[in-house]
Amino acid sequence: METVIAPRLLASGPVASVYAATLADTGAEVAVKVYAERFDRDTTEWLDRERRALASAAVPQVLPVDGIVELPDGRSGVRMRLCHGSLADLLSSAVGSPGVRDALGVGLAIARALAAAHSVGVVHGGITPHNVLWHGSGEFVVSDFGLSLRERFPRDPTHALEFTAPETLRDDSRTTASDLYGLGAVLHTMLTGAPPFPRRTGEPPSERILRVLREQVPPVRGEGVPHELADAVNRLLAKDPAARPPDAGELARLFEDLLTTPHHPTFAGPPPVPSFVDAPRPPGRTLVHTTDNTAAPKRTARAWRTPALIGAGLVVASLVAVPLLLPDDEPAKIPVAATTTPKPTTSTEPAQVTLVLDPPADQGDHVELTWQADRELDFTVVVAGEGIQNMFLVAHRQHSLRVPVDPGRRYCFQVRGTDSRAVYTSEPVPVRGARCTL
Repeated sequence: METVIAPRLLASGPVASVYAATLADTGAEVAVKVYAERFDRDTTEWLDRERRALASAAVPQVLPVDGIVELPDGRSGVRMRLCHGSLADLLSSAVGSPGVRDALGVGLAIARALAAAHSVGVVHGGITPHNVLWHGSGEFVVSDFGLSLRERFPRDPTHALEFTAPETLRDDSRTTASDLYGLGAVLHTMLTGAPPFPRRTGEPPSERILRVLREQVPPVRGEGVPHELADAVNRLLAKDPAARPPDAGELARLFEDLLTTPHHPTFAGPPPVPSFVDAPRPPGRTLVHTTDNTAAPKRTARAWRTPALIGAGLVVASLVAVPLLLPDDEPAKIPVAATTTPKPTTSTEPAQVTLVLDPPADQGDHVELTWQADRELDFTVVVAGEGIQNMFLVAHRQHSLRVPVDPGRRYCFQVRGTDSRAVYTSEPVPVRGARCTL
């Protein structure tokens, strides 16, 4: 383990914070990503295996972990080269904007990094603009490779939802195919100005998750976008992982060909330093990592992290409220979840769907839920508990779910389903004397 001194906070994310720090033994300034707890032995060994594998690939587009550090307060972190900022920072800046050539340059860097990692058996697990970093020269690198720390410190699935593959939302699977989906989502953002499935005003998280699971991403189109590039991005964002391009190396060759060969004169030339990197940066600050403004809500009930719940689907905290009323002797209102009237997304009015949640079976430390629907739907379950934040559980297409609960709390439950044309909701059902109204 290495020790760092005088850490200076650069940015905070959902599970870690990034600091500029000085190594105690050499005095070198480095970037350190610090997690909330000390790494256990299994995490450290898994991380070391991933580091050795990436070192054997040795490509400049991969930002390696150079070491594990230990802070004086007992937390652990990983040390890496200090970079100038992230793609997310550049995209959110008001100075400059990416074009097709810039997107190709960024896509080439990500594809080369993924090809190298996948060739040695390492999956990234969460490609977003926040872990695509850039050096002062304008060269892009990809950080945060590997599953060891993602497994040890799981993120709220609503964080970077627009860059998350549908299969990752369904069962938390992270594969080479889900990495390629992340690449496609980054390119979609650069080429269209909006990520796949952007937030809609007032949209509850459960409905947004259902959109990611069922709806197709609008295809990339536009003047000046080569059809080969548009086709690649559209294939990368396919719902079925098997329909995506087979490997990142193929994509790297395509992007390089578009950038450098004579039959694409608009883009011919060496891989570019993106124009928006050249914009003046504020003096005296070096950014390593930025996050969106929606930090992951803190869990107030330990039960929400249990393996049984994770096996059933991912958990989402809701920031949208509907009153759940307790019995008359408890007048307080508890935020639960907004209900919506089905809104067709096609020109044909969708047929109404009957969705009924059966009376829950309260087993003390868990509740057994079952429900009925007269059409095949993808489901999420809304869990509203006394004194805790709202939760959403992805139930896929099953019609039952075992939900861990706190024996001392009262709850209301609701089921939502979508057939990709509309979102349908059941009536809320209480346990333990709670009174639910919408």
